[in-house]
Formats: sequence, structure tokens, C-alpha cells
Amino acid sequence: MSNAVQMNNITKSFSGIAVLNGVDLTVAAGEVVALMGENGAGKSTLMKILCGVHEPDSGSIFVNGKEEKVPTPRKAFSIGIRAVHQELSLVDHLTVASNIFLGQEPSRFGFIDHAKMQQMSQAILDRNGFELDAGHKVGDLSIANKQLVEIAKAIFDDTKTLILDEPTSALTKKEVERLFKVVALLKQKGVSIVYISHKLNEVVQIADRVVVLKDGQNSGELPIENVTEDKIVRMMVGRDIVYSHTGAGKVSDESVLKVEGVSSIAVNDINFDLRKGEILGVAGLMGSGRTELLETLFGKRKLLQGSVWLKGQKINNASPRHSIKSGFAFATEDRKGNGLVLDMSVKRNVSLPSLNRYVKFGFINETARTKNSEENVRSFNVKTSGVNQLVRNLSGGNQQKVVLSKWINIRPTIFLIDEPTRGIDVGAKAEIYQLLRNLASDGISIIMVSSELPEILALSDRVLVMKGGSVAGILDRSAASEESVLMLATKGENLNGNG
Repeated sequence: MSNAVQMNNITKSFSGIAVLNGVDLTVAAGEVVALMGENGAGKSTLMKILCGVHEPDSGSIFVNGKEEKVPTPRKAFSIGIRAVHQELSLVDHLTVASNIFLGQEPSRFGFIDHAKMQQMSQAILDRNGFELDAGHKVGDLSIANKQLVEIAKAIFDDTKTLILDEPTSALTKKEVERLFKVVALLKQKGVSIVYISHKLNEVVQIADRVVVLKDGQNSGELPIENVTEDKIVRMMVGRDIVYSHTGAGKVSDESVLKVEGVSSIAVNDINFDLRKGEILGVAGLMGSGRTELLETLFGKRKLLQGSVWLKGQKINNASPRHSIKSGFAFATEDRKGNGLVLDMSVKRNVSLPSLNRYVKFGFINETARTKNSEENVRSFNVKTSGVNQLVRNLSGGNQQKVVLSKWINIRPTIFLIDEPTRGIDVGAKAEIYQLLRNLASDGISIIMVSSELPEILALSDRVLVMKGGSVAGILDRSAASEESVLMLATKGENLNGNG
């Protein structure tokens, strides 16, 4: 089997910091190679070099046996290299067809042939099992369907090498199965595929070989038949990761939050209480109202009825500003879009919600602000060159630590956290788990939404299960298992759908 792509001794540095150091990668025609590693290991940088986004400092790239310089994305496109990135790059006000053919629209008499473009797009969608209408406006689609449009864009013509970067992060089980069928079909056609994922259960289903990077270097590779979780984790982080299933520890009997009959446009008649230092996990299928519950408690959604009591006092969380003053913090699911200002420094992000603390006579005390930010970086073990480094240049796990530290700066009583480890590698995930346990041990009460049942079970003292915008049940730790949670979450739902 000939190599479709061969990258030899690739090095790359940014601002004097080595990101890749002598990395090799080969992918044969018709082979699926899973590229794994902790966030910050160099996976995305390596793929951006292959796609012409970055030029390597040294090393060589061979495509179908011919050495190529790939200085621009246009050059990569011309030699058949396509990528589907985690961050969607669609134009919401255009149709699915217009997005698929963006920049390459078929024309007739000097004008775009919309009828032909729609027909060709629909054929691509139907051929690959994507249940989408090519005439629909992309802005009206769900995140999952937008992901499918991105994939359709990448495979509509003469694709020889396809890079899929965390392609299933927003897909349901049914859509993941559909994607795997598309990957299998492309593989049969001889397309080489680089599949970046943190999900080992997906990797073992779809890949022929696993290549692991660690600290910008090759850490090892295995044929898929030899892959085990222990082997991959050891190559990724250089140590064994042990997930404790002991929750936060001993929880106080003191009730700090009482939610009575709370309803908004998305949730209905929610009732529960929360104790000091407790981690309450919120589970349920996609669309069950998990995120909407947190948004209602934080004032992002209007409270239509019911009441919220904090330490015996009825509170009015009419807006996020009111909620923060009441003692709530909210780390949202979309840390890049809503949790951080990517082009600001670590220091400025960490201090944003607590800026008033550093202001005196209308001026910011930069010395105090810097000192506090440095303490946060140490306390949360944020791997950064310093507090003035742009947050954009941190790994996903370190970005999430910045999100947590900025909210802890306001010293909240209630911490609402949505998907605390989405898109984060196993090493950083273990650190985030320990940070959350430490916060709970310090007396902060946490309500945590997660799509990963093992995460819910590993961290939660109790599990609140949502279904159809309502509470389906609350399970004590001793009664919580994957089976008992799913039983409450489904009750006749189709597990392959959106729930």
C-alpha cells in the first residue's frame, strides 16, 4: 500500500517556543490513522502544516510520493488535501448548497447556476446518507447538521486526504454511525484519513492505526488490534491515569440552595435542593433541558414561575448581573465563544468578573491584579509562559482552567458548570476533576452538566436526571449507575436520536 501522505522530521516554533520537534507521520492510501495526544501535544499544528495554514520551520512533506511545498491552503486544496476543523467555518445566511460550493460555484452564461448547484449538492448529501435539504439556510440548522455540512464541503470533489478534527463532538449516536459509514466509503475509494479524537471508543471502531504525540514529539504508534486504553493513556501523558469515583467527599447537611417549582420557556416545574460543598450532577439526553436549567438559574433565561432561595433568602436572578451579585458563577459549555476573550491575556481574563476589586479612585491597581492572576495560575496549574500570554494560545485544558479560575475569583457560593471537560484530553481531565473536588471541599456548591455518564458518576454526590425539560428523578450516589441514569433519562426515548 503506497503512502498518500508522508511528513518527515517536521519542526515548528512560535515566538521561540517549540511546538513540534522532529515529528513523523505517514498515512497510506485508503488508511484511517487516528492522531491522538493531550491538548497542546501538537496535533492541530501538524495538521495545519499539512493544510498550508502554517509553514514548517524544517522537514519535508510528500504527497503521493512527490515532495510538495504547501505554503497556502489553496495549494493543499489543489493537491487533494481537505480538513474539517472543530470550529465551523460556514456562512449562516447562505444555503447548504452555497456553502458546499463556496468559491467553486458552477456557472452558466457568467452567472451562478443555482439549480445545478442545488442538484449536485443534494446528490452529494443523498449519496453519503446525510438527511439534509440542500436548499435549507445553514443558519437554521442544528450544530450537528452544520457539522455534516462541513463534512460534505470537504468530500464533494477529488479529495485524496481528509483530516477530521474531533468530528463527532456535536453529533448524536445515530449521526456518528452515519459518519462512520461515510468514512468507510471514502476508505474504500482509497481516500486517506487522519482522524483526530479524544474518544478511544470511536477510534477503535474507525481507525487502522493510532499515532500518539506528546509534547510536540512522536510518543508511539500501535496497530488498532493492539490498542488498549492503558497503552494509549501511557503514551499520551507518560503515566497511568486513575479516575476516582468518590465524589467530592463528605458533604455538609447544610442546605444552601432551594429551587421550588421553577419554570422558564425551556424547563418546567423544577424542584431540588443543594447542600454546601455538594456536587450535583445533571444528566439527560441531548435536548432534555440540562443546559437550559443552568441558564434559568443564572438569569440567562427568564423565570416564568417558581422561586429560588439562597441560604434561606429568596433571590431574584433576573439577569446574569443579578446572579453574580447573589453569589452565582457560570462556566458555559462554549468556553471559546462565551467563556473567554481569546485575544486578551490570561491576566485580563482571570480578572474580568472581579475587576472592581482592583479599582481605586477610577484606576486599576495593576500590581494587585497581576499578583492575584499569578496566584490563580499557580493554584490551578495553568501551563502558560506567563499571565500576559494570550488565552488563544493555550491548550483546551488550560483554557478551561482559566475559565474556572476567573469565576473562583468572585468567591461564588453556587458554581454552575456546563460540560467541564468537553474537548479536553485525559491528563487535563483528571486535573479538572481534582480542581472541582477541591472547590467542593472548600464549601462551594456545584451544579454540573455533563454528557459523559462516567464523568457524572465519577464526580457527583447526587445525580439529577432531566427528561423533556423536567426532573425525571434524583439519585443518591449509592443508587446512581449508568443503567439507572439511562432508565430515567430515556423512558421510551430513542437513544439514537436527539432525545
